[in-house]
Amino acid sequence: MTSAPKDDPAIRYTIDIDRRMVISKATEATTVADMKGLFERLRGDPDFDPSFDHVSDYADARPTHLTSDELRQIVELSVFSPTAKRALIVQPGLQYGLARMYQAMSERSQTVGVFATEEEALEHCAAFIQLYREEAWYLERTAPWIERVGLDYVKAALF
Repeated sequence: MTSAPKDDPAIRYTIDIDRRMVISKATEATTVADMKGLFERLRGDPDFDPSFDHVSDYADARPTHLTSDELRQIVELSVFSPTAKRALIVQPGLQYGLARMYQAMSERSQTVGVFATEEEALEHCAAFIQLYREEAWYLERTAPWIERVGLDYVKAALF
């Protein structure tokens, strides 16, 4: 079941409950205020679960000029749990560089991948689920599994 798209001038999102995933798409240059607004709307959405994965598509957005301090603010504002996988779809160049900075800043609190296409991003999320299915104990939830095997192990297996 997929909830209806939620609109914002800069960022739209859809929640795919069956795949336990939030898919957002930016059409404008993204600011800290845009991300804060997205996170506030997600927090108030009854379909949202912080453990859902998040695919953020910035490929069609105008380039943004966020500073490292602004990227750090976005990392700290995130409403997603540490077990949620984050995939950023970006254009080559400046967007890619900013996404990699975000990935590095998120390293301790989130698993973030940077991709060129939606297909690559969705494959990344599916790979995590497959790894979990193959290696978790019966009825073991994702957070305890990650605590048991270690986030570094999961990252090494996926990246």
